[in-house]
Amino acid sequence: MSLRLPPNTLIRPTVHEYLYSLHASRDQAGEQAHSNALSEAFCDQTFHDIRKQEERPAEADCGKVYELDSVPRWPEAIDEVAANVVCSFNPVENGQPSSTDVNWEKNHAACNIPFLIETERGSWIKLQLEEILKHWVNQEKPGENRSEAACCIIHFSGDPKKRTITLDNFNLTSLPDIFDKRPFGWKLFSLFLPNNRLTSFPKHIGQLQRLMFLNLSNNHLKSFPEDIGQLKSLTFLDLSDNQLTTVPGEIDQLEHLKYLDLLNNHLTSLPEQIGKLKNLITLHLSQNCLESLPMEIGQLKKLTFLSLEDNFMLKSLPEGVHHLDQSCSVYIKGIGVSKSVGTNLEQSSHTAGYQGPKIVFSSTVEDLALPTGEITVRKRLA
Repeated sequence: MSLRLPPNTLIRPTVHEYLYSLHASRDQAGEQAHSNALSEAFCDQTFHDIRKQEERPAEADCGKVYELDSVPRWPEAIDEVAANVVCSFNPVENGQPSSTDVNWEKNHAACNIPFLIETERGSWIKLQLEEILKHWVNQEKPGENRSEAACCIIHFSGDPKKRTITLDNFNLTSLPDIFDKRPFGWKLFSLFLPNNRLTSFPKHIGQLQRLMFLNLSNNHLKSFPEDIGQLKSLTFLDLSDNQLTTVPGEIDQLEHLKYLDLLNNHLTSLPEQIGKLKNLITLHLSQNCLESLPMEIGQLKKLTFLSLEDNFMLKSLPEGVHHLDQSCSVYIKGIGVSKSVGTNLEQSSHTAGYQGPKIVFSSTVEDLALPTGEITVRKRLA
């Protein structure tokens, strides 16, 4: 990795002077580059150097102290640590120290401050992630394959073009606490975690602001996370084959959601806020314990597929279902209505002048083609 060395005629500020001047200007760059925004590792090392010079023991978590400019030798220590960081790289040929440049390391660091800050942060983030994953792997439970899962995560973080993490069938009971860390929040678009033993959603999942695809099918989930509504970019959510009992009202904040699969859970009802998912196209609710449906379900004007099969406690369809678009197919085989009632509902949806959705009682979803787009998505998950 090469560093650019400006002409020797330039009067160079020290690293600390540069950071302090940016901070004093209160501009965006200053807020980002000021020493108080450096990582704890950098602050820890500089504070440790100060204590060492003063022959005093280092304090625990000293890098978490954010107002350090008044600490004796803090400016000098920051420059010293910066110089050490620079010396860990491969300098360019014309950047080699000369016999007269006794402060080459510090001058070289001062010439490359933006690069230094970004590299130092990136190095610390990688070390921090590796440490978290190492601790997580060491807590592996029988049957889990955390080592391979950790390798997949490291591969994702190190590949600038990768946007997907797939941890399928690793028998995981938990995930590492990483999703509030860089680069996951801005880089992760697809997270596939099917066929594991997870009992809760990943911690800090609401921080994944660019996440579009989330598959947690065939796990042991019992509830939604409180921050589910923060996944503003989510378009695909597969939570089939879990143990969910309720759907929170915050689901209405997923305004871009197009595909929602809640098949084979323990749901007894849906919140009225479900009707606010204006872009929803596919809704799987088969094999639950639904006793009723909210009237607001009729507000899903873009819905083309609704499966209600094998909800034996569902004794009738709300009027809202009949307000769905004509392009929508509603599958009701196995709900708690008699064969004659189900047949009448199906036949009525084919009569002249009928403006509602197509009701399907005589056949099942498996008998027919999947909705447009669903086959493609499921192939991606296979």
